[in-house]
Amino acid sequence: MAENSTESKFSIFWNKTVELFGSFGHLIALALIIIEFGKTNGTLTFWGIVIILVLALIANSFLFFSNRKTKKLLQDTLDRHEKEINDLNKSLAKAERYKKAYSQINNVFRDIHIALWENSNSCPLALTSFCNNLAHTFNDITGASCYVAIKMIEDDVKNPHGNIKDMKIVTIARDDVSATERKRKRRKLDHFIWENHDFNQIISKVRTGRNPQYFFSNDLVNELYYSNSSLKCFGMRHDEFSPSTPIEEKKRRWELEYSSTIVVPINTGQSASTPGQDFYGFLCIHSKTENIFDETIDAQILSGCADGLINILKKCYSEGNSLKPIL
Repeated sequence: MAENSTESKFSIFWNKTVELFGSFGHLIALALIIIEFGKTNGTLTFWGIVIILVLALIANSFLFFSNRKTKKLLQDTLDRHEKEINDLNKSLAKAERYKKAYSQINNVFRDIHIALWENSNSCPLALTSFCNNLAHTFNDITGASCYVAIKMIEDDVKNPHGNIKDMKIVTIARDDVSATERKRKRRKLDHFIWENHDFNQIISKVRTGRNPQYFFSNDLVNELYYSNSSLKCFGMRHDEFSPSTPIEEKKRRWELEYSSTIVVPINTGQSASTPGQDFYGFLCIHSKTENIFDETIDAQILSGCADGLINILKKCYSEGNSLKPIL
């Protein structure tokens, strides 16, 4: 690599030298012609030769620098076109990944329906399989490790008409990779909707019909008002980080297993009032890698998957299946 760099620098130096001395070569040739002309005719004085040479030098310098400017413009144009070609290739590769993803998602729902058809008591396993397959699909889309979780609103019999934001949120399924990591690093605690900025924001938007009805962030550390009940698992408050918390301190103390996230509601329509009927919970995807998701596409894919989960969850609940909370 170092040898190539040295050769490249020498090549540039040599080309510039040839270009420069080539210009002076033209001047020398012109001077010899003028001198010879003067000798032959005896009419050209010394100062006449000097003046002609100076004018020739000025003209040659103008041509030299004009050529350099033209070459730079040509190089800039080539660089711009090369970048456009690279961007196009990236777009085509991305389109191919999404084409493959749509096929994979169809298979995800096919497999879960087959599993429930064959054994109606297999809801927990079927939902875990769903999370695994969806995580693998987004791994392929993004090129980074992604994790999926299904979170449900826990029906509170003590407060059946209470504010939905005061209710607990429980995780009923995760992909196997993140489930193992959570068991190793976290302790079991109660999680309330009001403690979580993303869930609160979604419910408020669903209730008022505002769009977009999802939470999206490619850089959670830089979210000014982000709160998360999972921070309590690490001995912190859910709202440990305020807008005035310095970013460097926030990065240093960040314990959550993800930096990017998309959260979408699992609901039957423009309502967020009746857990288990109108509003079931949330479908979440996370990644430790920042700036990994495409909001215009990935959020829509996840919303479509959440819609596809509604009938599956209805089947699980209607047949008395026990969807126990996991960590």
